[in-house]
Amino acid sequence: MVHLELERQGARRLRAGRFLGASLAGWLLSLGAVAAVPGTGEVLAPDMTGMDSGQPLQLAWAKWWGPAADRWQLLRNGAIVCQGRLDASSWTQWRQAQQGGCSTPLGAGENRLQVRLCQGSDCSDGPVRRVNLPAVVPQAAAADWQAGATYVKGARVQWEGRIYEARYWSRGAQPGQDREAWQLLANARTQGAQVGVSTWRGGAQAAYSVLFDDYCGWSNDDGQVLGEQELARRGLVAAFGVMPGSCGDPAWSPHWSRLKGFVSRGHEVFNHSWDHGHPMDADWAYRKWGGNELEIRQSTQKVAEMLDGYQMQFFSFPFDVATDEQLAFLKSMPQYLGTRTPNYWQANGVNAAGFSDPFRLRFQVYANADQGADNPASLPNFLRDTLAQGGWGLRVFHSVNDGYFESVPLPAYQAHLDALQQAVQAGRLWVAGVSEVLRYRVAREACALTAERVATGLLISFDNRGEACQRHATPLSLRVDGAGGTLQAWQAGAALPLSVRGDGSQWVTANPLQGPVLLR
Repeated sequence: MVHLELERQGARRLRAGRFLGASLAGWLLSLGAVAAVPGTGEVLAPDMTGMDSGQPLQLAWAKWWGPAADRWQLLRNGAIVCQGRLDASSWTQWRQAQQGGCSTPLGAGENRLQVRLCQGSDCSDGPVRRVNLPAVVPQAAAADWQAGATYVKGARVQWEGRIYEARYWSRGAQPGQDREAWQLLANARTQGAQVGVSTWRGGAQAAYSVLFDDYCGWSNDDGQVLGEQELARRGLVAAFGVMPGSCGDPAWSPHWSRLKGFVSRGHEVFNHSWDHGHPMDADWAYRKWGGNELEIRQSTQKVAEMLDGYQMQFFSFPFDVATDEQLAFLKSMPQYLGTRTPNYWQANGVNAAGFSDPFRLRFQVYANADQGADNPASLPNFLRDTLAQGGWGLRVFHSVNDGYFESVPLPAYQAHLDALQQAVQAGRLWVAGVSEVLRYRVAREACALTAERVATGLLISFDNRGEACQRHATPLSLRVDGAGGTLQAWQAGAALPLSVRGDGSQWVTANPLQGPVLLR
């Protein structure tokens, strides 16, 4: 007899009862009779001896029963602090215990700890374990600790940027070393510190992306190679819009190997449809029996096949026009994060720093007729406006110094790249691939940070629970002001590079999916 117990705990899970043997369970799984929702795991009671808030704590979890998981996440107050993969490849693991753990700092006050186990899209959340640590309040400055001085219970001192209180009478007991004699109250360096996410990476004033349409246009091959070479000389990157249906067989066509080289040098590849069919022509829906399936989905699959699994994240419709149905089809593919606005009359201009629709991005296509000194679409003026508005400029080229459609003369292109390089070196401009900038803009809000004052410093946590954060997460630039000295930054057990600028601000870059950041 098979006994099945169905219950709901965070996520729906189905477990085999104690009388269900492993072989029978595996047989049922193979028939699809039993859902492979993982059994629930539990965070084990941690050793809190001598722990201060903000101090890394080794946490462990275990699952003793139920279907196996292929990955796990450890949650603190609902946010992911660490995660990992598990082996769930065999049905014999139906009853196999699984375990894991990591080291992570905890905040002051209540910490709600929970493990989430997942198999495919099915997840189960275990019970919540609550761990409480003393609250941290701002402390007045104290005199430096003196090795030869005598201290009585309640005396306060400052040592190596931290404020301590004596637990009992002592002499020569060094704060931070003798935990029995001294209690850590606060980090003096971080008490007045304020942290925020920079609008653009590195604190740049604006963002900028260079795009080349029509890769595999054949007659513009030399022009795009030249364009990439000029970028490489200046340490700049661009995004190249590929038409995979026109690229030819790699046995005789140079396009695929060349594109691999572009990717290896940091450039992005985006989808410019299968072979540049006009979206408004009747044959888009019927050409080659493909329609959206050919122009969008199959072109995506072709690039992944030819570029060793490369996943494009940005799409640009040919002629920058599209129907609502075509746009909806594109949005249905979760790997795509955005596209240029498919309406010419809405297209030109700079994207505001807080643009709201990544599928209607403004851009400026290069045209030789637009290069007059007073034309806002000219190369110098568009860059000027991007910097002045503090937004994101997308400059689209087709080729360089050849006879292709609106090819930009080499001297004008070089002058433009020189201006970009100078703005980057001055810290005013961030130049990156279009998908990278798009990710940053969404992640800086979707992965919102909170700063908690802990005994050891300042604990920065990211709200990484939502789909938008997990989909767009990318390293974010954090600016720290008001610190009482140069700080150190740690995330996931490793030190993060931290820089101090002339205005006294301190900068560190952190990934929202890699857990909290401790500033100390």
